[in-house]
Amino acid sequence: MKIRKTNEKDVGRLPAIERSADRAFLSLPALAWVANDGVMPVATHRRLISEGYSIVAIDQDDAPVGFLIAKCQDDEMHILGLAVEQSCQGKGVGTQLLSRAIKDAKQQQRHSITLTTFRDVAWNQGFYERNGFKVLDKGELSAQLKEILLQEIEHGFLAETRCAMQLTLPKPVYLSDDR
Repeated sequence: MKIRKTNEKDVGRLPAIERSADRAFLSLPALAWVANDGVMPVATHRRLISEGYSIVAIDQDDAPVGFLIAKCQDDEMHILGLAVEQSCQGKGVGTQLLSRAIKDAKQQQRHSITLTTFRDVAWNQGFYERNGFKVLDKGELSAQLKEILLQEIEHGFLAETRCAMQLTLPKPVYLSDDR
């Protein structure tokens, strides 16, 4: 799979990818409702292409099969969504997207990457833990992450099913000519 920045011609395909990805929740009775929940609107994807961070995994025909979207603020990248078409799941596409986002965040000199996700779901919390993220305790939550978790509860998520996670990125090393 090739990973590249999302462009305007990709946008119309992204909600269908998210719907396809969400079908994996049908295997979890307590979370099956997620498969029929709403997806991110095309307008939001368009905004994130210009104001945030948006990348896609593409197939041999240059058609998106997965995406990762985030907003960047100050020294942090916050992942808003990562979705891979169901037929491409389990093939490393999500890992490639996440690896590219981590690489880009480092190049942008961000200090961390954060997200919220489902606890105890292998392709959510477990996936991010395998990629170096850690679950944040309540005392470690930034005001922004607290607000996001509250909004998720207002949307219908149960608080005990959600968590915030963070990957702390290494600080850049600057070589100096000073001796």
